[in-house]
Amino acid sequence: PSPAYKNPAFPQLRRSDGFELSFRTSLLSESHTNANRAGYSVILLAQDARGIELGFWQNEIWAQNTDFTHAEGVLIDTTIARDYRLQIIGEEYRLFEGTTSLLSGALRTYTSPTLPYTLPNYVYFGDNTTSASGSFLQGFIRLESNLSSVPEPSSMILASVFGIGCCAARRMRNTSKGPIGSKV
Repeated sequence: PSPAYKNPAFPQLRRSDGFELSFRTSLLSESHTNANRAGYSVILLAQDARGIELGFWQNEIWAQNTDFTHAEGVLIDTTIARDYRLQIIGEEYRLFEGTTSLLSGALRTYTSPTLPYTLPNYVYFGDNTTSASGSFLQGFIRLESNLSSVPEPSSMILASVFGIGCCAARRMRNTSKGPIGSKV
């Protein structure tokens, strides 16, 4: 059975179109008794439930493998409030801080038959394990879908006409001034 969405306006997160989750966060504390768990996680799953879970420690952000073990990661101080962007396009995820690429890799299909890993169009922030704990400050959260949208031809034509008009106006203004040093 399909899950009942709480927000019917929630966008379809299609990997072919690309989508991006932007957020600001900082860890206040984090502890884990298992090297494969984190006290703060971000999960982003596409409409086909393929996606990525990122674990945040105080000194590292890392991806969760399909068998829920520690995978690729990047050393970074997560106790500082930072603006992150998590993109999913095609078969790959990319994590940025601002415009700086921090981490990237292949998307996962998590094998756990339990929720939430089977949910399509899923976004999660928080502590989702009993073998780690964390507290954090969560700032803004923004989800943008359809990153690969192309402007429709009519708007491209309008932009071209505007650009040509600006160039023509500039040329007319420059020729009406006459040569440098002359009086007009």
